[in-house]
Amino acid sequence: MPSPETIQFLSVLAAFSLLAMGFASSIFGVLAYFIVMATRMGLYYPSLGGIRIELVVALIVLLQVFLRKGALQKLRPSYNIVNRYMFLFLAVIFLSFFQAFDYQTSWHNGVREFLKTFCFYLMILASIDSERKIRIFLWAFCFLTVFMGYEGVYSALTGAARYAFRDIDIGVASRGFASGHVAAANIQLQCLPIVLVLAQGHSRRLFRATAALLAGLSVAIVIATGSRGGFAGLIFLMILSVYFAKRRLPAIAACSVLFLVSLAFLSDSYLAWMRTILSPSDLSAESRILGLLNGIDMLVRRPLLGVGPECYPVARKAWFGWGLHAHNHLGQLLGDLGLIGTVVWGLFLYQVFMNLRKAKAAFDPNDPADRQMVLIVTGLQMALWVRLFEGYGSHSLYIFFWYLVAALSIALRKTAEERGRTAEEDRSAAATSPAPLDACLRDLRPTG
Repeated sequence: MPSPETIQFLSVLAAFSLLAMGFASSIFGVLAYFIVMATRMGLYYPSLGGIRIELVVALIVLLQVFLRKGALQKLRPSYNIVNRYMFLFLAVIFLSFFQAFDYQTSWHNGVREFLKTFCFYLMILASIDSERKIRIFLWAFCFLTVFMGYEGVYSALTGAARYAFRDIDIGVASRGFASGHVAAANIQLQCLPIVLVLAQGHSRRLFRATAALLAGLSVAIVIATGSRGGFAGLIFLMILSVYFAKRRLPAIAACSVLFLVSLAFLSDSYLAWMRTILSPSDLSAESRILGLLNGIDMLVRRPLLGVGPECYPVARKAWFGWGLHAHNHLGQLLGDLGLIGTVVWGLFLYQVFMNLRKAKAAFDPNDPADRQMVLIVTGLQMALWVRLFEGYGSHSLYIFFWYLVAALSIALRKTAEERGRTAEEDRSAAATSPAPLDACLRDLRPTG
């Protein structure tokens, strides 16, 4: 197996190559920034960190994106209602920062990091405007997600940089978005539904086989992390697959067989650790509930705007003597941003779901090209539900995925509406044009 260092070097080459290609098509520049941001390239290579590589690449990509005609129009709040709530949520984050429990922590860990995500949202929104670009971006997203788990797989298989947790050997990335066994599992779970629909929706065997390989690697990474939430997420994903399937009985049979076969290959120690999920006195589960309860306490103490972005651990240490993150999405949201932030973020997510729902309804299921887009929309819906499910055991308010899907939901809805308008115009033109026989007879009719 190639070492993680080799893979990391290849990621640098890929990022700079895509950045150069971004001057021809801005979608490649967006992918370059995605690689730099997600892998935390500046941490692996201090020389790149010294020149603020994330900032430099972000500025270049924003220049590439907004030089395109019509790109700035997509930033208007009236362009899509998700835009309105995204800008409103950013305003709430700044308002919360101005009264944060600890300004330095809030700026460095909260506001500054979210600004990177916000720029990524703008890049996707302004550059992706066609079905082809949507598919290119999602394929790249899946490849990069599996790539981020490579270091963990390498560690698990070779024993390098490996550590034991509850008698289970775990391999995880040392840096980047996939560092830590919970984050490593969750980042694969949010990708899996998309990989599955890409495999299902493509007509070419090569693409289907590639997507199936990525899905298998992604599942292997989730298992290798030893995350109980990740294991529960796989089961929840099977349930979602059955719910969204057109033929549910075959889906139930396939998922049941897959689950039983998988159990046969898992070690006894792994299964024993997974069974502790059901333990009513499990300390880890209790800490997740406590994370929610402490978030509610913070809401009571600071009801409007909370303790400030990413100040939950600082406030928790001061008020409750335990300086850990919430490990609970709702607890983090309530504690960090208070009632106003919770309402705004909830409305934002609701509108993302509505965008996806309306896009799915606008595509024609009888059109083969539209069926692929319907599958993509379904995959994004499933990914959001999986991420919400995982939110019980993780603090995920500021991760890029919510906002990536938000930007894609706008692109999908606009694409579906444009396809609908084109189809309507074609039908109108066909209705108003003379029938072919009538036209021929008219041309043969003598004149004068």
